[in-house]
Amino acid sequence: MGAWRGMWPSAGCLQAYKRTSSPRLLLSQCIPGLLSDPTILDKYYMSEDVKKALLRNVEMRLTPQPVKVRSDFEVTCFAYEGIDAIKASLLEGVKCGTEMNPISVRLIAPPLYVMTCNTLDQVRSAAGEVEGEADGILLQDVGIKLLEGALEKIKEEILKRNVLDRNF
Repeated sequence: MGAWRGMWPSAGCLQAYKRTSSPRLLLSQCIPGLLSDPTILDKYYMSEDVKKALLRNVEMRLTPQPVKVRSDFEVTCFAYEGIDAIKASLLEGVKCGTEMNPISVRLIAPPLYVMTCNTLDQVRSAAGEVEGEADGILLQDVGIKLLEGALEKIKEEILKRNVLDRNF
């Protein structure tokens, strides 16, 4: 127990723990240089095996976890184009995906479709590097925003093609 005394910063981490919803985010904020500079642990009384196990455990806990974002929606088109209009609008929605966050659409049962996007559960700053929660946005939110944009694109495309020709 004496080896762990003084290991955790008391006031800063406790305040951050009260504000943070994820213990993993808290750990990444409290121990920023542990993985890059493991000599920080030299001042504590622990064997090399314990240090290696601690570093492995911290590294494993800080790896981002994949999250699947899903949206169920219905698409119908009673115009002449019909299924071709639906297919074209769904392809426009799939094009809204990125290389890191691809969007896929599957048919459940007509007219019900499912759109999914895989993303990582980590925090990314505006500059692009992974950082703390305070100045970044959750990438899970990026997946939700991608699906919302794709649904809007599908809606625009199907409304554009769903104009019924009234000249019989």
